[in-house]
Amino acid sequence: IEPALKEGRTVLCDRFMDASVAYQGWARGLGEQMVEELNAFAVGGIAPDVTFLLDLPVREGFLRGPEKREGMGVRDKDRLEREDSRFHEKVREGYLRLAERDGARVVVIDAAQPFEDVLNAVLRNLDGRFDVNIL
Repeated sequence: IEPALKEGRTVLCDRFMDASVAYQGWARGLGEQMVEELNAFAVGGIAPDVTFLLDLPVREGFLRGPEKREGMGVRDKDRLEREDSRFHEKVREGYLRLAERDGARVVVIDAAQPFEDVLNAVLRNLDGRFDVNIL
């Protein structure tokens, strides 16, 4: 990430520091502040300009992801997917806490909407943030 940023390039990732805060800091109870401090040290202070939180109730997420894949015989649940629903509710709560604390950076999008609506919400929120037209 750092070399690309130094070249002035835009970097997109699907998870970064917020995942550690939600999973380890909040859901596993290690402490949000401690995890945030470790993250800041590990990434040399690099932080995202914008984060999209595609929010979905836990049960619906499982129906779309691991349970759907298993029903199709594609693959078994991974280590995190095997955690109980209470754990995943805590993860979701952790992400929503981050969004509440850092609303200028974290954009919450209702992922229960149809795919096209979710995509358009992301694109609308990207438009004007960079030197290129998204829409």
